[in-house]
Amino acid sequence: MRGYEEEARDVSVTSIADSSAFRDQERILPHHQAALTLLQARLSAPGTNHLAWLDLACGWGQIIASLDENLSTEARAKIAFWAYDLDQEFARETRKTAECLGFASLKTKVGDLSET
Repeated sequence: MRGYEEEARDVSVTSIADSSAFRDQERILPHHQAALTLLQARLSAPGTNHLAWLDLACGWGQIIASLDENLSTEARAKIAFWAYDLDQEFARETRKTAECLGFASLKTKVGDLSET
């Protein structure tokens, strides 16, 4: 009988790039709403002057598409935002959106985490 670790090494995981990225300015997905709620709580905590946020598999930038309606200018100015995706076009679109949000800093990276 094979162990769990041996089975895990044999699993081939398709990339998120194989899925359909989603972007709709009028709609916030439930898991994005949950993340934004946590983000709002962290940013409103006393003494929070800086917060690093990695949007792994950022896609078209859906999670930040309506951020200007969900976080104040002051809150967004505390965020060091990192967007990471396998797809250059997705990262580029997320960056365009993020550039308008007034983050403390902004970095985007394209790559495959399995190659690092």
